[in-house]
Amino acid sequence: MENTGETRVTTSTVEFRSPFRIGRDPRELPAGSYTVHTTEDIYQGAFDRVVVAVSVDFMVEITGGSTCRIVKPADLRAALERDAQHPDEASENPDRGYSDGTRSHVHI
Repeated sequence: MENTGETRVTTSTVEFRSPFRIGRDPRELPAGSYTVHTTEDIYQGAFDRVVVAVSVDFMVEITGGSTCRIVKPADLRAALERDAQHPDEASENPDRGYSDGTRSHVHI
């Protein structure tokens, strides 16, 4: 696989139903919607282009504005998976799948 030198940034919104932590950060964040900017490198495979998430900017609202936390894509996925283990609550989060069991096209 060859790196094409191309990079793209996608923006999505994730929803947490419960307070959560990301990665090794001990600070707990409240449930709610968060904006995520994902930086992805593009590689050319034998037949198709492959897009790999390399970093995630996780936007956190604070008094008077917002701050950006850079997190590993795997840490964000793990936090979303932990949050999804509350099956009694429906979710319309595009990064976890819809409450009707279907999956969306957005992946981190």
